[in-house]
Amino acid sequence: LCTALAGRQKLRITYRTVDHDNPVERTICPVKLILFKQELYFICISERHENRDYYIKLCRIVSAELLDETFTVGEKRIRRIQNRLSKSFGILDEDVPKPQKIMIKFPYYFQLILNERRFHASQKTRVDKDGDVILTMDAPVDRELIQWVLGWSESATVIKPKALKDKLRALGRHMVSIY
Repeated sequence: LCTALAGRQKLRITYRTVDHDNPVERTICPVKLILFKQELYFICISERHENRDYYIKLCRIVSAELLDETFTVGEKRIRRIQNRLSKSFGILDEDVPKPQKIMIKFPYYFQLILNERRFHASQKTRVDKDGDVILTMDAPVDRELIQWVLGWSESATVIKPKALKDKLRALGRHMVSIY
């Protein structure tokens, strides 16, 4: 796996997917290895679609065969991948994320927690006049951001954007209807 990554060699893998009962075979072109939520992923480029990149979760690879065939990836594409990673909140974001100004208020005692860990490349914290911690970042309003905010339970209060508040409100109504 590492040889393929370092040498820009293609890999033929057998891969477990959600859509299939049996693992499927595919050939991948891995360009980067990332750690996301304690899981390792390859970022792979699509040879058929110049603007399409995808993720392969390493623990789902059943078998791998290093092929003699190599591939090339241009600097422009590597910059696009880096840009996507820096703007996205998670790996399930769109290929071209559309960041918005996110502002979330936390109780004062969250300052250390929020400053110890990087949740997003653009995150900044400040303390407001009431002593609460205001976290700001430029990130897309997507499924992973919504799950992250929900994970803070009643400790996080979204100040903006309206789109994030609206999605959380709709999700809250849906949860009330279920429970």
